[in-house]
Amino acid sequence: MRGFHPVAAELIPNLLVSVKVQQAAKLKGVALRSPRNPAQFQEALEANPVMLLVDIQAALPWQAWIPQAKAACGEAIKIAVVGGHAEIEKKRQALAAGADHGTATVIRARF
Repeated sequence: MRGFHPVAAELIPNLLVSVKVQQAAKLKGVALRSPRNPAQFQEALEANPVMLLVDIQAALPWQAWIPQAKAACGEAIKIAVVGGHAEIEKKRQALAAGADHGTATVIRARF
């Protein structure tokens, strides 16, 4: 579709990782929203995002926002959660809340 630009949202407050996500979205022509409070999250949902990427180690209310995103966007939104390999319980909580995919990542790696 000409003129169609998908929208995605990310809940990744880690600046180094967030910048990489933003760069990847730009390369793919995806408009990326980065909400950090409830009002911004609601605005992001009003844009009908097709994807939500969530850092389950973040100090954001993702436990409430995942089901809110599913309720607002239905099956049109795919929700992927990332976190440390030891975050098994948080990953289970996210999947139970409506996330579609969960994976471990080196999101907090130190070099």
